[in-house]
Amino acid sequence: MSHPEAEDAQGLVKEIRRTLRGLVIATVVLFIAVTAVGGYAYVVADQNRQAVCNLRTDLQHRVKTSEEFVIKHPEALKQFGITKAQAAKEVSNQKRTLDALSVVSC
Repeated sequence: MSHPEAEDAQGLVKEIRRTLRGLVIATVVLFIAVTAVGGYAYVVADQNRQAVCNLRTDLQHRVKTSEEFVIKHPEALKQFGITKAQAAKEVSNQKRTLDALSVVSC
């Protein structure tokens, strides 16, 4: 003959095991989800960093060629209706953008 208290204890143990199993499964699923989201965020951040680095490289080239063009062909600006002050301002704006992008490690 079984004791009611023993049966109650066995039922409680089964309930606790079932609950723990569910918690373990939920923890594993949550860990996988967090890892996947973190991995995706890392990939996107790296792509964005590469894009900013490409932009910075392009701007560096533009500043250099713009400065060289103004020095070598000062009369050409007049043909396009661009003053030296406008060209200097554009180069200055590009340099400010380069300064802002300098915080990115390439």
